[in-house]
Amino acid sequence: SLKELPYGSANFWMHCLERLYLTHNEFEEISRNITELVHLTTLDLSHNHISHLPPTKAWTNTRMNKLSLAFNNLMTITHQTEEDQTYTRSGARPRTEGERRGRSSTAFATKLFGRKKVVDDKRRGTLEPPKMPDDCPRELPYDKWGGSLQSIYLQNNHIRFLPDYIGNFVGLARLDISNNSSIHCLPLNCGRLKNCWELIMHGLDITNVPKHLLPGIGRGASTKQLIAYLKAQLKNSKSYNRMKLMA
Repeated sequence: SLKELPYGSANFWMHCLERLYLTHNEFEEISRNITELVHLTTLDLSHNHISHLPPTKAWTNTRMNKLSLAFNNLMTITHQTEEDQTYTRSGARPRTEGERRGRSSTAFATKLFGRKKVVDDKRRGTLEPPKMPDDCPRELPYDKWGGSLQSIYLQNNHIRFLPDYIGNFVGLARLDISNNSSIHCLPLNCGRLKNCWELIMHGLDITNVPKHLLPGIGRGASTKQLIAYLKAQLKNSKSYNRMKLMA
């Protein structure tokens, strides 16, 4: 099993290699000798141990068509937080059933026993330093692949949420995010995926979309119907935000 792509071979293939299959190996990261393959159109790194994306600016190719990072250890595909994403018209993420139960239990305990006294961190001198902006964003380069990338396979990772920028891959036809059990919402920006005909979400409990619109649930809506719903919600969210600014 390989842990990295030998640099000598990468330099040899840099300007001609178009398809690279490195499945079932021991890769822990996507190294520069992969991101610098300028003519790459297909990259399959499924069934490895990759835990993070390379810096966005490391990718040099502009023709990526198919990318598979399935069955890895990814927890995030962005440097942003879940709170930065837009999942509803107001921007707030809907709570899952478990979170709603936890919130109810907390409210009940507060009523029964009273609220605990909160000690000001400033008095204790333990105030956490503010988070600094990430100088090295780690996202898939939608500015380079937005029109060319047609298939993304992210299933069976540990991804916590799907970021807004996925909607910028307007050429996307297939997206598989199955079995990332922490994903509970689809970004409204996915309403921009007008060419997407297959959105695969096995094993997910999506809370910001009506169940009858989820492909394979109930009567089985199509991906196109789901995309249309997200597009309508995205349009409404822009109107809602304009109204808030005017208020």
